[in-house]
Amino acid sequence: MRRPPQTDATDRCDAALVLAGVVDALAPTLEHNAVRVVVEPPSFVPEVGVASGLLERTLSRLVGALVQLANGGERILVRIADVSGSPGIPRKAIGLLIARPASLVACSVEELRNPGYDDSGRAPDAGRLGLGFSLRLMENLARGAGGAFVVEPDALLLVLPGAPGVSFQRGEAG
Repeated sequence: MRRPPQTDATDRCDAALVLAGVVDALAPTLEHNAVRVVVEPPSFVPEVGVASGLLERTLSRLVGALVQLANGGERILVRIADVSGSPGIPRKAIGLLIARPASLVACSVEELRNPGYDDSGRAPDAGRLGLGFSLRLMENLARGAGGAFVVEPDALLLVLPGAPGVSFQRGEAG
């Protein structure tokens, strides 16, 4: 039987603020690769039941890996939405939907998660290996928090439970 995740008072954070910090920290890499990460600000405060440091580390790995694999001039769009009541989500939850860079849209879930040797026997590049590692980190974060991580055809979706007592109040986020 699966036990609910254990949380305490420090296991909550504003996902929009954490994401903004991640994007700011990646500014030199974004500039070097000529890639933009555009975060659509939510109309509510997306407080989730995850420690800020844990969310920051895992998002940094994932967004950093996506930036490394994006083409110059590309824009990676991130949306934060209230997904409460969506199929399979019985409680308050937010979703972070991160668009896949163009170079990854045609890749299967297995190719993203476990980049293997190509037909000529060459090992995958560091960017692909880093992405596979990042996806596994996100899956573990989601599972540990009682959420979900889904690889969609054109995006990656991280679903995290709202912090205890959260009502996703409309107002200033980020």
